Amino acid sequence: RTAALESQLGTSRPTENLEKRLQLMSQELASPEVATSPTPALPAIGNTPTPGAVNAVEEKTDSPVFAGNGLMVTLPSDVLFDTDSISLRPGTNAILDNLVADLRNYEGATVRVAAHTDDAGEQAQNRNLSFARAQAVANYLSDALPEKYHWVAIGYGETNPSVENSSDANRQRNRRIEIAISP
Repeated sequence: RTAALESQLGTSRPTENLEKRLQLMSQELASPEVATSPTPALPAIGNTPTPGAVNAVEEKTDSPVFAGNGLMVTLPSDVLFDTDSISLRPGTNAILDNLVADLRNYEGATVRVAAHTDDAGEQAQNRNLSFARAQAVANYLSDALPEKYHWVAIGYGETNPSVENSSDANRQRNRRIEIAISP
């Protein structure tokens, strides 16, 4: 899978270890604006998406998610997927359709969907789970958009935590989907 991603990017690093190759690909995909841009705030959501939470995201249509320098959005995996599942939860289409509307402004862009897990479970299982989740989100978005986009799905597993996995709340923050665009 890594070789296929490298092929899409026009690079090859067969002598590097997998983690290093993924880090280098991530750096290549991230423009300076993506790396430094703040992540748009989403409502605080527990393990299950509530109609109010979904509507809160859906109602925020006055300003695009990807406006200005904001070329990345982070979504909690717990909102999109059940535990250990690779199938999108019912009702998550409202959240993803909001992104589709904004992605239409960047026709021809490269869209990177990166999934992350916490450190619970086996590392290989987390990597496979995160990759399958990234593919599920990328497939949903690509099915809703014209074929003029370039899609990259990356499963980081537990290798890039946003915070230390020292509590249940922190582990929940690390279970996330990052969607970034490079126009």
